[in-house]
Amino acid sequence: MNTFINDTIRVLLLKEFMNAIWINFLMRTTFIVLFLLFAVVSHAQTSGELLERIYKAKSKSKLSIFFNQWNKEMPPVSDIELSQLDDIKRAAYKVFIAFYKPLDPDCIGGSEYGKDFYKNADYLVVQNYLNIYRGKVNPKVAT
Repeated sequence: MNTFINDTIRVLLLKEFMNAIWINFLMRTTFIVLFLLFAVVSHAQTSGELLERIYKAKSKSKLSIFFNQWNKEMPPVSDIELSQLDDIKRAAYKVFIAFYKPLDPDCIGGSEYGKDFYKNADYLVVQNYLNIYRGKVNPKVAT
């Protein structure tokens, strides 16, 4: 009977020891994961910060990589996306496309910066949003 109690105590102690090892492992693993996550998040930077760093470094190769990556992440609206927009937004895009021709400023009456202002530009950055305001149409004026 005494042996049975001793064996039972040993098994219970062994289980407690194994649980303690497992809890220690989980705590360490959680700490490491949280530390790495914090390190990655705190080291991340916005596109603006990265662009400013590249500009200050005067690195044309890094600037090219930046704009090529940005172009992949923010492609222009596709024909399919355009067809799925409501009439007002689709019309606004069509107006933008018709008037925004930076390489041909004469189509809108010229540019205050001269015809060849964008001639040597490798990239043209356009904002990724458009504010559209809708007003009431005066039927007397519209005719």
